[in-house]
Amino acid sequence: VGTPLHQLRPLSDRRNNEALLRVVQQGYNVTGVELWDVGPAGEARCFRNTVVGVIERERVRRVWITQQDVTAEKEWEIELVQARDAADDARRRAEEANRAKSEFLAVMSHELRTPLNAIGGYAELMEMGIRGPVTGQQREDLRRIQASQRHLLGLINEVLNYAKLETGTVQY
Repeated sequence: VGTPLHQLRPLSDRRNNEALLRVVQQGYNVTGVELWDVGPAGEARCFRNTVVGVIERERVRRVWITQQDVTAEKEWEIELVQARDAADDARRRAEEANRAKSEFLAVMSHELRTPLNAIGGYAELMEMGIRGPVTGQQREDLRRIQASQRHLLGLINEVLNYAKLETGTVQY
């Protein structure tokens, strides 16, 4: 009782004390104001303050103050925000990597289809004998080439369709 506010509160910033007193002197109570300051051991602390003025004869005669050290809560909130930011950043990077992968698959699929189609076309032309007569063994080899070409082309088309599904550009 009768102790100046700056001696009661561990806050070292007199401006905070004076601002709280001005609000109380205007007839308002202060509830839940959080202020960071230096604690008794010199460490940063956060205090949640409630200041209530007792008015007698139109003047604030007494001030009731409660303080709660909410440093751990505030540090947890800061960590939560940092973790959320890190998760958002990781999600953004993963989405960018996924888009790059899909674009790469689409481009590479097209790049591989062109020479594979050419191989298939040349094998058909050779089988027709445009370069001369084809022996039975050569015809068998050309069929294997064509079967392998169709198999690889099918795999590439599946990869291309998968990439289109991921990018949402599938057309039926």
